[in-house]
Amino acid sequence: MKLPELLSILLVAGLGFVYVFDSPFYFMVTDVYFDPGSRQERDTQTDLYDALLWVRENTRGDARFLAVNDDDRFSFLSAVAKRPPTVSWINIGPAHAVRVIKDYQLQYVLVANGSGEADLRGMYRASSDFREIYANRSVSIFQPKGSVASPRDTLEVLFANGNS
Repeated sequence: MKLPELLSILLVAGLGFVYVFDSPFYFMVTDVYFDPGSRQERDTQTDLYDALLWVRENTRGDARFLAVNDDDRFSFLSAVAKRPPTVSWINIGPAHAVRVIKDYQLQYVLVANGSGEADLRGMYRASSDFREIYANRSVSIFQPKGSVASPRDTLEVLFANGNS
């Protein structure tokens, strides 16, 4: 192999290294591909990424979210879904979330499975104040309904789901 070819290979490899380790997706990539954790952890990361892609494709660019889990699972919302950062409120149930949504003018609630947490997804599914508009194995997205939701929010989901 000649020196110019070797230098070009090293340059491409080096740029790839800088891109991966300097990108906002570094931690997501390392968790999914390099972490020796369980398959369930990797599946959860994939489910989270799928949910964020759904948000990007099915909500308005100015949509605002409440994340009710006690960690940073939805910290990639800005990078992946191109949405404003979330309002995080640790482990709150639907009744408290209604007040937070009104106070902060939020449109959606993001709920993920977690260890040691109450069954938040079940609580929101059972609530008469919310409807589940997206779900996969690990993440649910809820939207307030009735007096909690604004007319714009209701129309947004109807059109995002292909209804007219």
